[in-house]
Amino acid sequence: MPAAPHKGREGEPAFSYENSYALLIGASRYQNPVWQNLENVRGELIDLKEVLEEQGFIVETHFDPTGIQLEEIFETFIDQYGYEA
Repeated sequence: MPAAPHKGREGEPAFSYENSYALLIGASRYQNPVWQNLENVRGELIDLKEVLEEQGFIVETHFDPTGIQLEEIFETFIDQYGYEA
């Protein structure tokens, strides 16, 4: 992912995040009753996704994946977008 954009002369970003990718994982539901569910995670991740997309990111979002699903999500994301920075 590129470094934070620097402002150009007219206050516009000097570069964009076009062709940058973000993988957002939100875990808000827990099986262990000792841990409270986090009610704001979904909304906060949606807000973050919108901000990143406005900056040119391609964003993939997943909520409450199981361990097996999480592994598959990572593998698929890396297969699709690669390891390049």
